Amino acid sequence: MRSIYQLLLSMLVASLGFVGLNAQQTGVAGRVLDEEGSPMIHANVQLLQSSGQSQAVGVTSEKGLFNLKTNQGGNYTLRVTYVGYITHEEKVELKAGQTLTLKDISMNEDARMLQSVTVQAKAAEIVVRNDTLEFNAGSYMVQQGATLEELIKKLPGAEIGTDGKITINGKDISRILVDGKEFFSKDPQVAIKNLPADMVNKVQVLNKLSELSRMSGFDDGEEETVINLTVKPEKKKGLFGSVQGGYGTDDRYMAGLNVNRFDGNKQWTIIGGANNTNNMGFSEMGSEMGSMSFMGGGGGDRRFFGNSGGITSSSMLGANFSAEITPEFSSGGDGRYGYNDRAIETTRRVENIVEGGNTFMDENVSERSFSHNGQARLKLEWKPTERTELIFQPNLSMSKVNGFYNDLYETVNASGAMINNGFINQTTTGNNFRFDGDLDISHKLNDDGRTISGSISGGYTDEEGEGIYQAALQNVETNQKQFNDNTNLQYRLRLSYVEPLGNNYFAQAVLNRRYSRRNSDREVFALGADGQYSVLDNDYGLAYSNEFTQYRIGVNIKKIAKTWDYTVGFNVDPNRTVSYRTVGGVEQDKLAFNRVNFSPMFRINYKPDRTTNLRVDYRGRTIQPSINQIAPVQNITNPLVLTLGNPDLKPSYSNNLMATFQTFNAKSQLAFNVGLFGYYTFDDIVSNTHYDPATGVRTTSFR
Repeated sequence: MRSIYQLLLSMLVASLGFVGLNAQQTGVAGRVLDEEGSPMIHANVQLLQSSGQSQAVGVTSEKGLFNLKTNQGGNYTLRVTYVGYITHEEKVELKAGQTLTLKDISMNEDARMLQSVTVQAKAAEIVVRNDTLEFNAGSYMVQQGATLEELIKKLPGAEIGTDGKITINGKDISRILVDGKEFFSKDPQVAIKNLPADMVNKVQVLNKLSELSRMSGFDDGEEETVINLTVKPEKKKGLFGSVQGGYGTDDRYMAGLNVNRFDGNKQWTIIGGANNTNNMGFSEMGSEMGSMSFMGGGGGDRRFFGNSGGITSSSMLGANFSAEITPEFSSGGDGRYGYNDRAIETTRRVENIVEGGNTFMDENVSERSFSHNGQARLKLEWKPTERTELIFQPNLSMSKVNGFYNDLYETVNASGAMINNGFINQTTTGNNFRFDGDLDISHKLNDDGRTISGSISGGYTDEEGEGIYQAALQNVETNQKQFNDNTNLQYRLRLSYVEPLGNNYFAQAVLNRRYSRRNSDREVFALGADGQYSVLDNDYGLAYSNEFTQYRIGVNIKKIAKTWDYTVGFNVDPNRTVSYRTVGGVEQDKLAFNRVNFSPMFRINYKPDRTTNLRVDYRGRTIQPSINQIAPVQNITNPLVLTLGNPDLKPSYSNNLMATFQTFNAKSQLAFNVGLFGYYTFDDIVSNTHYDPATGVRTTSFR
């Protein structure tokens, strides 16, 4: 399939302006050197029309190279500028469809300018302050009109995956802040694909504690790595934005806008866009919620909801705001709507390496999905007194998904003899609803650090859908209609009391309660004699429930010194798991497990100076199996992939160790980061997959 980026022949990228491009490779290239023959980095290069209007702009690379493109041949003026050097200009004649390579351009110092200019030190590209890594955005050149995504890609140690996931020095970025204020909650894609790069002054990478940790002063292990963007001073007062768009061959198009308003402690942003170039500009909320895991492939091996690849058409509109209403009260939030249409055509061959001779499966898959996603978030912060703080954060998400999945397959052995063939046809639709929230409150009882704080968090999720599943494996056919409804109700209560012990020692007592109830209901109907799906098939229906209750009782001691601090503690985690089926309103096959986990913890943080940091962290946590892993009912919507849950699964307990070291030399601009991560899990939940070469069927169970 031809790349969509090769198909895009014109692009409008402007601040309320338009620049047209086409696929012709007309251009001029060369190299810029100083008087000593050394490459000049970031010299400005322009291609000017006879009228003086700029036709193309760029900057030289680390090797002094440049390559400017235009849409037509003709006579132009090439201008090269660099602060402290005499401007270089020369006439060039470009021929359509060809790139002219010039002789090396040598730049001469401007003695008059140097006599009148006050030379200032160049801002450091990277600065490390304790555990915060700060990049100077002006040190990384991007094209005019570029989005934040292009800037982040240029940062040392930064990577952006094909799914939009951001990692910096191996750490996943969970959210992006703008001047310390949340920007579209936990969806960094909205920021990187819509905010203009030229508004950014600094890019700061830091570890953000949970609100309860910040209030209590004790890390609860729920910190996340975030990016904070500091806005250029000239952008903090007034209105600014950009419009971009383009149209190309095969009806490829893109359009987008963003409008930003900053006024002191108030800011708001409106963004919108539409394209069919696989650039959603936001995360699918259905995928975030794990939506429709019971749809699109049945057995979980073939799901088209959330798949990458193919051709995606999308549109979105969103708004974000933050405001300090009074010195004691501030608010912020965002809302967005997105539409996504994804089409995928796949041809593949899978080789199964098995004893006695390999098998080969050929597939032709056609799939299409349509989704509507909406989300709203609000954050309220109130500090009625200097010692009391309250934060409330409600969230609402909804999505609707529908589509189809068609698969023709054939499996043969090494000699070419057929093992199986058949088809899978599925048409599905589903709706997701989620409401959750957090309430954090803290009160300092004295100025020495005696603090009591608490948190209530929880939410309700409902995923419902229906689908028609038709499949054939040799002479065995399946024709079902399923109705699915998965719900999850969960909450968590946390209490913390901190007592100062003197000499910079602090003690913390912790009491937590966590509860969740998950229900998975599936009704299956077979095709009746009347041609309707009217025959209830109880063999494949499911009404399964799982309840999990966990307590944590813990004591922690913390010591704070000038260059280091440490925390040691011990937790007791009793928990209870209850699982059962419901048949005719009666509970059956009820299983209950009780266990107690003993969880020591420690954290050491050593900071001999502002640019060096060593951290070692150990914690333990309980992990619940999913409903699909414990429900003892088989799903046969995909005859090639069968899954059977294990109701005897117990919660696993994971011991996690993390050690990180980073240091930075401001003079040489050398940054060194190293991390060590490891874990050991008791009662780990693992999948066991068996492939039968005689039938070509793969069966997965859990233990």
